[in-house]
Amino acid sequence: MGHYTGIATRLRVKKTAEKRLFDFLDFLYQVGSNQTEQPEPKNQEQASLSEAINMVRRMLVNGSAYFECWEWRVKEDKGDFWLYESRASSTDWDLDTFISLLSGIRENLVLEDGDILLRSVYEESSVERVICFVNDEFKEERGFEFTTDHGYINDSRHPYRHERHSSEEPWDSTIRHDDDCNLPWKFEELKALVAEEKKERDANWHPWG
Repeated sequence: MGHYTGIATRLRVKKTAEKRLFDFLDFLYQVGSNQTEQPEPKNQEQASLSEAINMVRRMLVNGSAYFECWEWRVKEDKGDFWLYESRASSTDWDLDTFISLLSGIRENLVLEDGDILLRSVYEESSVERVICFVNDEFKEERGFEFTTDHGYINDSRHPYRHERHSSEEPWDSTIRHDDDCNLPWKFEELKALVAEEKKERDANWHPWG
């Protein structure tokens, strides 16, 4: 089995978008009552597209014991737009494919410069990758840097190995669950936080740890 990557997304979709786009996003996020299934591919091109779509769906809905609290997705009415948000983890993911998806539906998204639409962090990595909207395009950038101790992640904001709160109720992946991540969803704010924490770590650095 491959290693898991935690993936969080946040998309704001205009209510003026066509119904078929909402049907498609409901299918990807596995939300809503009308989740249209994909037709069987009839040629290699359709088969490749179908596999790319299924990979994106796994990025949005899969779960694992390694990112136990990151297994939920919601579709919420925010007035002028629908908010699609998810937490998941997968061994099968590709940020370029997700950027292609965003580019294809761009005119239907509510976008502001600096918006972060996806953040991902490998189970043993201290640095996340983000997809953000900067200078009128979607870009993959270096994200937050979690603190480590002798190479081991010791930052409680890292979602790896967070256990679900004990409860007799079964876990419901179709409602929002609180997590300890709470990182900015604006790229400039994220960069400022990274710089501030790096400055503090450098000031407290000692050769013996």
